[in-house]
Amino acid sequence: MHDHNICFFLSKQLAPLFTKFKAFTMNVVSLF
Repeated sequence: MHDHNICFFLSKQLAPLFTKFKAFTMNVVSLF
């Protein structure tokens, strides 16, 4: 498994988490 494949796999795994985290952060910021 090459580094490029690992990065691609990680980006596929982390993209949804990052989107959820960004939405969560926006919700928290809107509360203040």
